[in-house]
Amino acid sequence: AEYAVRVGMKIVEQLRQYGKIVPTTIEDPGSGEFVAELKRLDPYFFLSLGGPMYTAELLSAVRGIALNQHAGWSPTYRGAHTVLWALYHRDVSGIGAAIHQTTSGVDAGPIFRRAQACLLPGDDAPTCFARVVALGTELLCETVHGIMANKRQIVGEQPPYQGRTYLAREMDRRTRKWIDQDLAGGWLAAELVRMRRG
Repeated sequence: AEYAVRVGMKIVEQLRQYGKIVPTTIEDPGSGEFVAELKRLDPYFFLSLGGPMYTAELLSAVRGIALNQHAGWSPTYRGAHTVLWALYHRDVSGIGAAIHQTTSGVDAGPIFRRAQACLLPGDDAPTCFARVVALGTELLCETVHGIMANKRQIVGEQPPYQGRTYLAREMDRRTRKWIDQDLAGGWLAAELVRMRRG
């Protein structure tokens, strides 16, 4: 793991020379100040990885499209901690990422891309989440490149009556402990072996 971190840091340092924008921490993306700055910048894309709900005013300041990388299998798992909830329900098919248009609803916009994560028998909850985020990043890049190349995008509407929206406060310590104990007991490894045997 230390080697991977060192290699990653070296790559970040090499890429730093190409950086044109200094990152800015935004405390409140719904503030009038941020919306005004967004209008001034006039971006074609507004890209996010989860995060808060965005206001209609903010989203209308985007000239093109706002896309969210949701670390969850929408519409089945919307909201917060969706990888953990899929693990809680022992739903291996629900451990995935979705790229959807950002709306003022919770993970409710039309889906551009969606894929299940490739898991390994020794994975734990943080590893599953990391795999989903890495997959989602690839899907987001594919979506942006497709839009920039004027390729036809096929999107799927999310029926409002499917799935569930999970709130952050619902993932309490007791639920998290059950998930960790379940994984330590080997159910994920056994299920992956069973699925691969068909």
